[in-house]
Amino acid sequence: SWHERNSLLDVKDHNYNGGMVRLDATGGRAVYNGQIHDVEFERHSWIKGILTPKSRYMTVNSVHWKAVDPAIAPPNLKVSAWSIENDSISQHTRQGSLMEPQKDTVEAFESISGAPIAGLQWHPEGYNYDDEDGAAYARFLTYMAKAGNAYFAKRKVVEEFRMKIRKNIVG
Repeated sequence: SWHERNSLLDVKDHNYNGGMVRLDATGGRAVYNGQIHDVEFERHSWIKGILTPKSRYMTVNSVHWKAVDPAIAPPNLKVSAWSIENDSISQHTRQGSLMEPQKDTVEAFESISGAPIAGLQWHPEGYNYDDEDGAAYARFLTYMAKAGNAYFAKRKVVEEFRMKIRKNIVG
């Protein structure tokens, strides 16, 4: 089965040494949001449709050292974004060495069924609304929150139907 073959790949320079994105204690703004590399979206990605980048590319923060192996991805998921080089980003570690993020790493995947299931290897919550692409990430987070609410409401309706059916059968 897929679970028995499941493994993650180690990736080079996708983790800005020094920590995660966090909130500034004084102003409540996201800080320490190191932009590491670009991602390229697949054409028919619904994640891309929500983010609506100006092109097929988007610059992202990155705080991971593992990635999904595309060779063994579950059959109900598809890769929707890959890491690519961006020579205009020359991020250095805190120790001063130049980072060279590994390209062609899986950066996002999504459900092929249209269900709101997504995995991102960057942090949309690490952007402020007025940051470049911040509004796009706010749209993505809003979409996922609404999808969660819709799923919860669907479960409630299904349970109500089950209760009525049980009542009619037993009662």
